[in-house]
Amino acid sequence: MSVADQEANNNNIITGQLRNDNPLIDWGSNSTTKAAKNQREYLRAYFSSETGSVS
Repeated sequence: MSVADQEANNNNIITGQLRNDNPLIDWGSNSTTKAAKNQREYLRAYFSSETGSVS
């Protein structure tokens, strides 16, 4: 499985592992506010969803 999304020969999108990972939750920075983390998670979920995907 690839990390990034790929396009198959029949123009179907094969989702990559990156959509299943959530690298933003476990960052250990003390300078990030909870509101910023929540906003990033909201945007990640939106753009990873069917509604927010670009076709």
